Amino acid sequence: MTRGMRWGFLAVVAAVAIVWPMMLSDFSRSLATDGLIFGLIVLSLVLLTGFVGQTSFCQYSFAAVGAFTVGSLVAAHHWSFWLAMPLGVISAAIVGALVAIPALRLTGLFLTILTVAVALFFDRFVLAPGTWNSFSGGLSSWVVGRPSFLGIHLDHVMGVWHSGRSKALSYPNKSRVVRNI
Repeated sequence: MTRGMRWGFLAVVAAVAIVWPMMLSDFSRSLATDGLIFGLIVLSLVLLTGFVGQTSFCQYSFAAVGAFTVGSLVAAHHWSFWLAMPLGVISAAIVGALVAIPALRLTGLFLTILTVAVALFFDRFVLAPGTWNSFSGGLSSWVVGRPSFLGIHLDHVMGVWHSGRSKALSYPNKSRVVRNI
């Protein structure tokens, strides 16, 4: 594929990514945004399973820790989303590092069993309904509003565009990481 063809393909993808969400209903945009976010989470399996050869089932647990941190800081403590987001990433990384300590000594089936156990622990105990009611507001839980960027309110259309752009930008970065290993 020549360089011109790549730029042409990239221009077509960018045009579709900008125009397509504007033609969808609010519900469809919401589903597309959720799909792109889940795609980013699953994309981490490509690096882990495809290039390193390890298996992990904890991605959603780590994403939940980061999302819960951001949600609590924004909704309950009235932080800016852009200040809370790095702290959510850091909290997910800390939990990931704590899981990695025993996982570094394991391979194959035992690593898979550990990651399934961690995912089930988060599902059954940490993220179980009712666990954080006193902290999160219980039945009338937090409502985290959409952030704004440079005065532009990021609604569903911008959410789909931003998620897709992030996903597109993560592919070359993952290939650079693999080349450097």
